[in-house]
Amino acid sequence: MDSESDINHLQVLETAAFTSYRSQAEMLSQVRKKAGKELSLQVTAAMQTIAMAGGEFSVSLMPLETGNANGLEQIEFRVAAHLGLPLRPLTKVASGGSCHASVWQFR
Repeated sequence: MDSESDINHLQVLETAAFTSYRSQAEMLSQVRKKAGKELSLQVTAAMQTIAMAGGEFSVSLMPLETGNANGLEQIEFRVAAHLGLPLRPLTKVASGGSCHASVWQFR
Protein backbone atom coordinates (compact mmCIF):
# COMPACT_ATOMS: atom_id res chain seq x y z
CA MET A 1 0.00 0.00 0.00
CA ASP A 2 1.18 3.50 -0.69
CA SER A 3 0.69 6.42 1.66
CA GLU A 4 -2.26 7.85 -0.34
CA SER A 5 -4.23 4.60 -0.13
CA ASP A 6 -3.33 4.39 3.60
CA ILE A 7 -4.80 7.87 4.08
CA ASN A 8 -7.92 6.96 2.11
CA HIS A 9 -8.34 3.77 4.13
CA LEU A 10 -7.96 5.70 7.39
CA GLN A 11 -10.53 8.26 6.23
CA VAL A 12 -13.00 5.45 5.49
CA LEU A 13 -12.37 3.97 8.94
CA GLU A 14 -12.78 7.38 10.57
CA THR A 15 -16.09 7.99 8.79
CA ALA A 16 -17.36 4.55 9.80
CA ALA A 17 -16.30 5.09 13.42
CA PHE A 18 -17.97 8.51 13.55
CA THR A 19 -21.18 7.13 12.03
CA SER A 20 -21.23 4.33 14.60
CA TYR A 21 -20.49 6.75 17.45
CA ARG A 22 -23.24 9.12 16.34
CA SER A 23 -25.79 6.32 16.08
CA GLN A 24 -24.94 4.98 19.55
CA ALA A 25 -24.86 8.49 21.05
CA GLU A 26 -28.30 9.30 19.61
CA MET A 27 -29.73 6.10 21.10
CA LEU A 28 -28.16 7.02 24.45
CA SER A 29 -29.77 10.47 24.22
CA GLN A 30 -33.20 8.92 23.75
CA VAL A 31 -32.71 6.64 26.76
CA ARG A 32 -31.50 9.61 28.82
CA LYS A 33 -34.55 11.69 27.88
CA LYS A 34 -36.94 8.94 28.94
CA ALA A 35 -35.05 8.11 32.14
CA GLY A 36 -34.64 11.81 32.96
CA LYS A 37 -38.39 12.40 32.80
CA GLU A 38 -39.08 9.38 34.98
CA LEU A 39 -36.40 10.32 37.53
CA SER A 40 -37.69 13.90 37.63
CA LEU A 41 -41.20 12.72 38.43
CA GLN A 42 -40.06 10.24 41.08
CA VAL A 43 -37.73 12.63 42.89
CA THR A 44 -40.26 15.47 42.74
CA ALA A 45 -42.84 13.15 44.32
CA ALA A 46 -40.38 12.12 47.02
CA MET A 47 -39.57 15.76 47.78
CA GLN A 48 -43.18 16.31 48.75
CA THR A 49 -42.74 13.84 51.60
CA ILE A 50 -39.55 15.33 53.13
CA ALA A 51 -40.57 18.90 54.03
CA MET A 52 -39.99 20.18 50.52
CA ALA A 53 -43.66 20.53 49.55
CA GLY A 54 -44.02 22.31 46.24
CA GLY A 55 -40.41 21.57 45.38
CA GLU A 56 -39.40 20.24 42.00
CA PHE A 57 -36.52 18.19 40.62
CA SER A 58 -35.53 18.16 36.98
CA VAL A 59 -32.95 16.39 34.86
CA SER A 60 -31.62 18.82 32.28
CA LEU A 61 -29.89 17.51 29.15
CA MET A 62 -27.75 20.29 27.75
CA PRO A 63 -26.58 19.64 24.17
CA LEU A 64 -22.86 19.77 23.55
CA GLU A 65 -21.57 21.51 20.42
CA THR A 66 -19.70 18.34 19.58
CA GLY A 67 -20.23 15.05 21.32
CA ASN A 68 -17.66 13.55 23.64
CA ALA A 69 -16.94 10.16 25.16
CA ASN A 70 -20.05 10.59 27.34
CA GLY A 71 -22.50 11.33 24.54
CA LEU A 72 -24.15 14.32 22.93
CA GLU A 73 -25.18 16.21 26.04
CA GLN A 74 -24.15 17.16 29.53
CA ILE A 75 -26.51 16.11 32.30
CA GLU A 76 -27.39 18.53 35.06
CA PHE A 77 -29.69 17.93 38.01
CA ARG A 78 -31.76 20.99 38.88
CA VAL A 79 -33.87 21.60 41.93
CA ALA A 80 -36.34 24.12 43.29
CA ALA A 81 -36.53 23.43 47.00
CA HIS A 82 -39.97 25.03 47.44
CA LEU A 83 -42.91 26.28 45.42
CA GLY A 84 -42.16 29.52 43.59
CA LEU A 85 -38.39 29.10 43.55
CA PRO A 86 -36.71 28.74 40.15
CA LEU A 87 -35.02 25.51 39.15
CA ARG A 88 -31.28 25.85 39.77
CA PRO A 89 -28.36 23.45 39.42
CA LEU A 90 -28.26 21.11 42.41
CA THR A 91 -24.56 21.89 42.87
CA LYS A 92 -25.43 25.58 43.35
CA VAL A 93 -28.42 25.02 45.63
CA ALA A 94 -26.90 22.56 48.09
CA SER A 95 -23.57 22.37 49.82
CA GLY A 96 -21.42 19.30 49.24
CA GLY A 97 -22.63 17.69 52.47
CA SER A 98 -26.30 18.33 51.81
CA CYS A 99 -25.94 17.15 48.19
CA HIS A 100 -24.55 13.89 49.51
CA ALA A 101 -27.31 13.63 52.12
CA SER A 102 -29.98 14.37 49.49
CA VAL A 103 -28.73 11.59 47.26
CA TRP A 104 -28.88 9.13 50.15
CA GLN A 105 -32.35 10.38 51.16
CA PHE A 106 -33.72 9.56 47.70
CA ARG A 107 -32.17 6.12 47.52
